[in-house]
Amino acid sequence: MSTPITVPVDLHVDTASPPLGRLALWRGIGLGLLSAAVFFAALFSIFNFIGGERDRGIAEWRARLSIVADSRREAVQLWIRGERREIARLAANDSVALYISAILEPGAGKGAPEAQYLRNLLKATAARVGYVTPSTPSIPANVSRHGQAGMAILAKDGSLLVSTDALPRITESFRKFILAAKKPGVHLYGLHKGPGGKPTLGLVTPLRTSGGELLGYIVGIKPVGQELFPLLKQPGATRKTAETLLVRAAGPILEYLSPLQDGTPAMRLKLARKSDELAAAIAISSPGAFFMGKDYRGRETLGISRRITGTPWLLIYKIDQQDALGEIDSHLSRMLIILLLALALVIVAILAVWRHGASRRASLAAGAYRRVAQELEQQRNLLRVVTDNQPDAIYIVDDQDTYRFANLATAQGGGVRPEDIDGKTLTNILGPRSARRIERLNREALDTNQPVIDVLRDGEGRQVKVVQSKHVPLPASSELKRSVLVVEEDITAAIVERERRERNLQSLVQALVTVIDRRDPNAAHHSIRASLVAKSVASEMGLRRDLVDTAGFAGGLLNIGKLMAPQELLTKPEKLTAAEMGKVQQALDSGPDLLAGIEFDGPVVDTIRQARERWDGSGRPKGLKGDDILLTARIVAAANAFVALASPRAHRPALDVDGALNALLNDVGKGYDRRVVAALANYMDNKGGRATWAKVSNANLSRTPPQAVTSTS
Repeated sequence: MSTPITVPVDLHVDTASPPLGRLALWRGIGLGLLSAAVFFAALFSIFNFIGGERDRGIAEWRARLSIVADSRREAVQLWIRGERREIARLAANDSVALYISAILEPGAGKGAPEAQYLRNLLKATAARVGYVTPSTPSIPANVSRHGQAGMAILAKDGSLLVSTDALPRITESFRKFILAAKKPGVHLYGLHKGPGGKPTLGLVTPLRTSGGELLGYIVGIKPVGQELFPLLKQPGATRKTAETLLVRAAGPILEYLSPLQDGTPAMRLKLARKSDELAAAIAISSPGAFFMGKDYRGRETLGISRRITGTPWLLIYKIDQQDALGEIDSHLSRMLIILLLALALVIVAILAVWRHGASRRASLAAGAYRRVAQELEQQRNLLRVVTDNQPDAIYIVDDQDTYRFANLATAQGGGVRPEDIDGKTLTNILGPRSARRIERLNREALDTNQPVIDVLRDGEGRQVKVVQSKHVPLPASSELKRSVLVVEEDITAAIVERERRERNLQSLVQALVTVIDRRDPNAAHHSIRASLVAKSVASEMGLRRDLVDTAGFAGGLLNIGKLMAPQELLTKPEKLTAAEMGKVQQALDSGPDLLAGIEFDGPVVDTIRQARERWDGSGRPKGLKGDDILLTARIVAAANAFVALASPRAHRPALDVDGALNALLNDVGKGYDRRVVAALANYMDNKGGRATWAKVSNANLSRTPPQAVTSTS
């Protein structure tokens, strides 16, 4: 409330001062000018912001269109390369040139045996690569039959030497093209209307002798609509107005080679190139560029084009502007109206505040607001200080994939300032490819309402980088809609160290396995083979990776106790006495103690201790039975027995795979777990185990690399 001013009656008033009415007028004019300046500045900022947002939307669509156009161009070019490769492979056959030379010899002609060979070769090639005409009812022999597809060999003057049945007519323009195809390589006689008006492709390659003399031409003709045009459709596309076209320029005319979305058949529509608004004309003038123009139906479109290498074709991928930008334009229109209304309200509020002043209640409310704002700002600053000092990228993204908070590491990773990242989308900062991965993981976290953890590995060798991202769903609040907290941690050092430790462990185990097998020449390579079989069976049973590795390590180190057994007992040719056998068994039972100081990821030592237990409890050293025995120990026991049975020994020959499996099956329920033996049999019979065993049982494994102990057969 303004304070009243009391003026003494004898107060002298300076007559040079402007009257009060004029002062109020000038103040009003000044405020009006200030308000007008603020209004137009804000208006300019609003329209500039709206325009920038629309430009960003167009840029996002440009990136999407470019990705699809590149994928469709690659599919078409891959198909063209395949077609050319088959014709080139036929031309590279030395027998073809040899037999053509024989046909061209005086007196030989088309009835020569060489001609029949070439005809059969053409038929076989045509049947394999699709240059054949569907079967038709037989007609008299003296009536010429022309089909839709076929292959032929022409002499260098253009006369026909041999061909497949029902070869399509070779038009005069095609014949001229054939005779002009002198250069090496496969020449493409682009899409033209073939028999029945179907889009047809012609391929020509010159055929020369080893000395370079031109003998003739190999020609292939076939309709390609059912092969080529499906490649233009983008898998998974959901936009109804999105369309991929093939066009080519023919002088002042544009030819639409592919079928159109409005039902126009392929190669039916032709338009003049002179139109500056026609999208296809713009694309022809600037191949590879992004464009906005009208399509063949007169609709406003966005699009991008790509050259098809080695052809006169241009691939265009387009979408109606209304389909692409309709949601953006509607959103921006609503935003424009809201901002203009907000601007008008702000101007009115400024005028009202100036006219009436600030009341005490407003002052109190403003003071309270400032205190709350200061508290919130302090909390936000504290949060930013804490997170900015973390090396990990920490940010919050709402369910519209928009940043709501980001620390310094996140901003630096995106190449922007922290204050510029709020309100931007993931695509704006990370690009489409990286953004899609984060969006997918965030959707999973929001859908399941559970944290999601993902690991991304990029690069190889010293350039490798491994990042673990955690995606934690956050509940919606009055200040923040449903969002996801993302923490990205660089775990490269830990992963590299773990892989180095695993390599060292594998090298150590391989060294021990080699020493074990050398101690007992009668069982050479037994440990390596037992390791391979054990690991294969563990994989067949679907065990975790650490348990699969445990089975492999334990299978190789099962007989480590031989290192403490007397050498003369291991190499003794006669049968061991009971006392001698007791010494060997004692050494084998105490062998796992040698590994007590080695850190394995799985229960390797306990697996070795229990591998000589039996399913019925008659084993050693503790007499465990059934499921009380570790599953990895049961696997190693069966693998060790299989290798022993299927390997030759001094006192007997090796059993074949069936004999060894039958021996194990006969001991199921006594010595071995039925599930383990069944998995071993399934691996041998259905997963290539027999072929693998044939290789390892016949190979000299003394030079097996360290990783062989832990590689799956």
